[in-house]
Amino acid sequence: MISAILVNVSTQEAAQARHAVWIELFFDLVFVVTVSQLAHHLEGDPGPREFGDFLLLFAAPWWAWLKFSSWSNVAGTADGGGARYRLEMLAAMATVAVMGAAIPDALGDRGAVYALGYAATCALIAVMWLLGRRGQQGARPVRVILFNAIPCAVWVGSIWLPAHDRPYVWLGALAYEVLLLIFVQSRSDVRYELSHIVERVGLFVIIVLGESIVSAIRALNEHWSAHGWVSFGFGLAWIAALWWAYFDFGAAAIERELSGTIGQLRDIFALGHFPIVTSLTAMAAGLGTAVAEPEHLPAGAAVAMCGGLAVYRICFAVLAVRAGRSWGEVLRWAVPAVLVAAVTLALAIAGYVPGWAVVALLAAEAAGQLLRGIHRIRSAAAKA
Repeated sequence: MISAILVNVSTQEAAQARHAVWIELFFDLVFVVTVSQLAHHLEGDPGPREFGDFLLLFAAPWWAWLKFSSWSNVAGTADGGGARYRLEMLAAMATVAVMGAAIPDALGDRGAVYALGYAATCALIAVMWLLGRRGQQGARPVRVILFNAIPCAVWVGSIWLPAHDRPYVWLGALAYEVLLLIFVQSRSDVRYELSHIVERVGLFVIIVLGESIVSAIRALNEHWSAHGWVSFGFGLAWIAALWWAYFDFGAAAIERELSGTIGQLRDIFALGHFPIVTSLTAMAAGLGTAVAEPEHLPAGAAVAMCGGLAVYRICFAVLAVRAGRSWGEVLRWAVPAVLVAAVTLALAIAGYVPGWAVVALLAAEAAGQLLRGIHRIRSAAAKA
């Protein structure tokens, strides 16, 4: 259960620097396909319905990834773990693969398969926690029922509902898990490793950033044009700047400033990164459309890119404050970033700038934020 990852984590554990092992990286491969399937929902000219479906269908895989990553934090070892641990992770991979395969029509004919896939993740993680690993006691049965068995039953039950009613049940079940995570304070003698948590979340971000490159290359291959190449070039610069800033000045700074409280870790990693990965995926889909249609960018694609960037910056501002930064310091960079995204969106929807220029403006904003971060780090080092 996800809440376990937030229990008894001390800032001293950050120095232990345990890293992800090969089975975890292999496990993440199934999410490469899942993210690609989800990004496909926002290609072209998505409207409010498509954005809503995208968020709903992303929530369950993200929650499943958190569950298994928290379990891996406990059960895994620096040498990759034993055969049993690996088989458990491979089984987890299979349950998520079922969901990924059903995503293209999860709100239609494949809805029952999608629901059973998530129910299987709940059942499997419940068994893992009950059996326990590494000589530690498993989770208490009551907690397993609360966090896993009840959601599993709800998702299984949803397969008998009409297709148009299932999303409401799924949303309610996910909200139930989130509320438990927020309000139920678990007690455990199991210790968790912060460095591993931070690295695992960072690896998921890499998957999402990789989707941007895949979408851009695929679009360029299918719509070969000079302006498409321009969009592609600016797009690579944009994604590279986002990657650089995230790992050098975003997540790294937040990790350094963590106090290690349960609520803080929950908000930053379990809840706070969901809008971050979804906004990055939306930007990936929009970039693919901008490469395919560099002259006449659809409004939905502009919303995906510009709105995605605005959400991304806002989320990082909130996470920075949650980690201990002051609002005054954060707003100095967050407000200009959101303004650039908003103005670019307005220009794109009004038809004043083509798709390749939209990508160029967003890349300029990301490059500016990156240069600002580099300058700030160098100035601090010089003063020290």
